[in-house]
Amino acid sequence: MNKNSLDAYRSIGAHLDGHYFDIYQALLAKGPQNAWDISQTTAYYCDVWLAPDQVFRRLSEMVKAGWIEKLDWDTVTSTGCYASTYWVKV
Repeated sequence: MNKNSLDAYRSIGAHLDGHYFDIYQALLAKGPQNAWDISQTTAYYCDVWLAPDQVFRRLSEMVKAGWIEKLDWDTVTSTGCYASTYWVKV
């Protein structure tokens, strides 16, 4: 990703608030992730740690709003289950 694209993504994130911004920032920090990975990433890269259930609640709202998108592949969680992967909307 070039610098201009990253700047554009960050400018979109500036319009988000609260948990939405933390989820968006976590996706930018580590790339495409599932809800559990996003939760863990917020513990390291954001001001507040979001529990997985907090992330789950907001992912569908963010997809509907057009800020992120659900990708066509699944990733394996720490428990061995498959989970949907999300990324910022291109």
